[in-house]
Amino acid sequence: KMLLSQPRSARESACGLFAPCIGNSYAIKKLRLRTLCSFEEKSTLCDKSDSGSFIFRICIECCMEGDVMWKRYLKAGIIVACFCFILVVGMRQNNTEDAGILSEQQITFVPEKKETTDIVTEATEDELQLLFNPLVRVVLFDSSMSEMFHDRVLITSDEEYELKGPDGTLYAVYQGGTTIDMSDYNMLNGQSLIVKSPGSARFSIDSLTRAQGVPFYRGDLQIYKEEEGFVIVNEVLLEEYLLTVVPSEMPSSYPADALAAQAVCARSYAYSFLAEPGYPQYNAHMDDTTSYQVYNNIEETQATTQAVADTQGCIMLYEGKPTPTFFFSTSCGMTTIEKIWSFKYTNEDVLYKPVCVNNLTEDAVETMSADSKIYSADALCDNEVFASYITDEDPNALEADEQWYRWRYEGKLNTDRLYQKLCNIYAERPEAVLTEKDGEFLSLKPQEFSNIKSVSVEKRLPGGVADELLIVTDSAEYKIISEYYIRMVLASGQGTVIRNDGTEVTDMSLLPSAYFIIEEKKNRKGNVTGMTLQGGGYGHGVGMSQNGAKCAALEGMEWKEILALFYGNFEILQLEE
Repeated sequence: KMLLSQPRSARESACGLFAPCIGNSYAIKKLRLRTLCSFEEKSTLCDKSDSGSFIFRICIECCMEGDVMWKRYLKAGIIVACFCFILVVGMRQNNTEDAGILSEQQITFVPEKKETTDIVTEATEDELQLLFNPLVRVVLFDSSMSEMFHDRVLITSDEEYELKGPDGTLYAVYQGGTTIDMSDYNMLNGQSLIVKSPGSARFSIDSLTRAQGVPFYRGDLQIYKEEEGFVIVNEVLLEEYLLTVVPSEMPSSYPADALAAQAVCARSYAYSFLAEPGYPQYNAHMDDTTSYQVYNNIEETQATTQAVADTQGCIMLYEGKPTPTFFFSTSCGMTTIEKIWSFKYTNEDVLYKPVCVNNLTEDAVETMSADSKIYSADALCDNEVFASYITDEDPNALEADEQWYRWRYEGKLNTDRLYQKLCNIYAERPEAVLTEKDGEFLSLKPQEFSNIKSVSVEKRLPGGVADELLIVTDSAEYKIISEYYIRMVLASGQGTVIRNDGTEVTDMSLLPSAYFIIEEKKNRKGNVTGMTLQGGGYGHGVGMSQNGAKCAALEGMEWKEILALFYGNFEILQLEE
């Protein structure tokens, strides 16, 4: 039985070992045939349950072939010795696997095998459950939330857990409370190990820190070894993933309907990346930073867990397909369209219609009246109209009491620092920095300059967000494309933001939003040395304003109504349906 359970290569070696002893008899041909077959294959040579007696019968048959008694005994003795040798080796291997404890140096890595099959079978209950609650894979960044590579990975669990290879090979079993250091294993670049729990234990990554302290993770952890360091991927069920996304993205003290709206947004956002993983080299869908949605920075809370449960299976679709449901912190009273990411969204179709958050009626969204101080999103593309809007104080606006609803920025413009930022942005995304040449703006490396002549918003998108910034210097003119890079290039790191409530924030590396107007400060020579920005909102401005959702819930809106306000082009689907 032990022989037949060995890999094919081992069975071939065993047959080769027997051949000189028992000759080329018909029996050994049958033995060779049988051992080269997989133990799971259906064979007519013998019954699986009787494989041991089958081999024993072959031994006896072979021994009886000779007509000299001492030859029979010699053959039988050699065969018994061979079987004892295989038995001892097999027992040692089985005992090692049963013990489940291996030293780090004993691990032999097996490359991951991806098998395909054309056989279609009826889905099991667990497989059907995964359709409604799929597994998501999340790359965990380091403690600074700026790098995906880790110098060291320390993992602990309060319950028993296993260390496995990507092919399922069990390498070790550790008791609860045991901490492992992934640096202790002889992993080569490109190899990985998986830390799994047989039950529902959570893992702490003691080498990481988050706002909650040392974070705990549900699901499995797959650790990859790369030249730059370790990469950690957390594989977890979607509904469990949401348990620490929602509190990390929205304070648990917010109204229940705002939390429920956030839960649906987070679930829909995650679903949209199932078919297009953000990190295909690790088969991972997202990371745990603001580049996707923040995960496990804040631990689970009762209120946010309830929001996930109350909306279980609810996602939003655009034209029947999962689409990223963007959200941001605070609006200036207006949202905008996804064209602010023109490098990604190049189609003419608009998924997100701009919304006037200050007014909760559909009529107000489509109306512009200078007398009533209600502006349409398209009208705010004009610089003068937007200037009137952003400087207007409306105490009845939905988010009027929020810290970031309105803000003022006072900052200096240093030519060397500005030039370096232009170069950095150009290196990251060349099409985001355009240089004027012969009447055209082309993607060219910025030239050094000594003075800044002017800074102005050249183009706005619906809702008033700055989409193109024009910087005129003594050496060239530059256009900065996209709200994110505009916010980056104007944040000098030496400025102060005065928020709506009078509190101050200093040394911001990114402006709160790109909803602002510019007042230049010039020296006697007419060169720009600083600026004052009058702005509003915090974040990119696409999709749902989280503080707008809070305020809407306080006004009595339910979570479905909140989602309808911010995602008018989307439909809500209950997956169980």
